[in-house]
Amino acid sequence: MVSESYTQFDEKMLEKLKQLGFKEEKPGKFETLRLKGKCVVILYKSGKLLLQGNEEQLKSLKKILKPRNTGQLELVDETLVGTDEALKGDTFGGVVVAGVRANKRTRKKLLHLGVKDSKALNKAKIELMARKIMEGFPYRYIELNPAEYNRKVKAMGLTRLLNKLHKECYKKLKTKKSKHIVDKYPGCNIADVALEKGESKCVEIAAASIIARFIALRQINELSKAAGFRIPLGSTHVAAAIRKLKQKNLPLEMFLKLHFANVQKDL
Repeated sequence: MVSESYTQFDEKMLEKLKQLGFKEEKPGKFETLRLKGKCVVILYKSGKLLLQGNEEQLKSLKKILKPRNTGQLELVDETLVGTDEALKGDTFGGVVVAGVRANKRTRKKLLHLGVKDSKALNKAKIELMARKIMEGFPYRYIELNPAEYNRKVKAMGLTRLLNKLHKECYKKLKTKKSKHIVDKYPGCNIADVALEKGESKCVEIAAASIIARFIALRQINELSKAAGFRIPLGSTHVAAAIRKLKQKNLPLEMFLKLHFANVQKDL
């Protein structure tokens, strides 16, 4: 069963479905429209459109309905590989991209663990949850330290680098029938589905975000030891830390994202 959000559902689409042999049925309490043909099409009052049927039956419908690549998504019978990244917006550190694979059975286990967006978890909870996911589910991650990150961003740009890393993570986890679902970022042109705020809509992405954050926090701890002071997260209160690096004559490319505007200003 597949459930997706669509950009619109208008009379033209309704007419096309009727031409394909779909018949209108009495809608339920929370439904605006219900059609039945080779599969079932339900339009809810919330605007959510539900398609019920196998992939082959839904193939022609997707072309007509033109699903958008963001929004609510449930692929409850699918094997999904969710990928997400950490440190992308942080001044210090490189980047981490992680992926987690689950199917109908193992997805329930992730939900039972209480997996959710890593931004809603404190550091202790992230470590505990990450270790449980890594012990019980197929996962992969790719970690770039700041020096590697700066070198690759200079060579290919940030968007191409992120696309490459997400794609590599998926390739390491994919199966013959799996789908790639990613937390959408600017310039994302990979994956079967890219979800805005995907960590809150897809448990596989949420699990990937937890692992990515766990590895990212470990990298920040290692950078803090190398710098001799606590490296800050984020990009808001980092000016003092950048000054400390310069005072210690430490190589900035080993700690910072050199292309960030706040770093360029201090160079």
